[in-house]
Amino acid sequence: MFTRVEALCTYCIPLCPLWLAVFLKSNTLIPKPIYFFQYIRLTKTIIMQRKSFFHLTMAGILLVTLTGISCNNDNKPARNTPYFSWTIDGVTYVADDATAYTNDIEATKTVGSVIKHVEVAVHSANDFPVGTYTMGPATNVIGTWDGTNTGAGYYSMSGTLHITASTPDEISGDFSVVLSTGTSTVMTGTFTNVPLQ
Repeated sequence: MFTRVEALCTYCIPLCPLWLAVFLKSNTLIPKPIYFFQYIRLTKTIIMQRKSFFHLTMAGILLVTLTGISCNNDNKPARNTPYFSWTIDGVTYVADDATAYTNDIEATKTVGSVIKHVEVAVHSANDFPVGTYTMGPATNVIGTWDGTNTGAGYYSMSGTLHITASTPDEISGDFSVVLSTGTSTVMTGTFTNVPLQ
């Protein structure tokens, strides 16, 4: 005849502690079938609750991550739209692209099959500090040419460049120079929010 301890080892040890608790509440050595089904239902309930908790936890982590990314993007200032234009002989060109570097600003405009270039070079200072610069044929010079033939272009003989705003990211200003055309051709230009690389 099995003792209660032997019966416990035989029937309950392979099962979980929950089964053990149900068994100990019974008055017989062999657990009733109803306890087994109660155990199955309770186990399924626990599993479903754990799955729900897992899903809710993952959803919370995802929400926090997306919120953090959104906040980081909101903290980044939007870059202003750059603008660069120049006028020669009464014709104004608005650049398709303009970029500033340590000592020069490069702007281009495509007209038909020709790419027009303007370069503003300042070698008396770096990164275009706010101020007025004397332009000429050397050191600080502004040049313009068509296509890839820089030898066929013109450069400044005299004039001024004003840098009206300058940050580590963008520069703005204007210029007016007399070109080396031999006919005192004046080129004027203005630029705002040109990105500084």
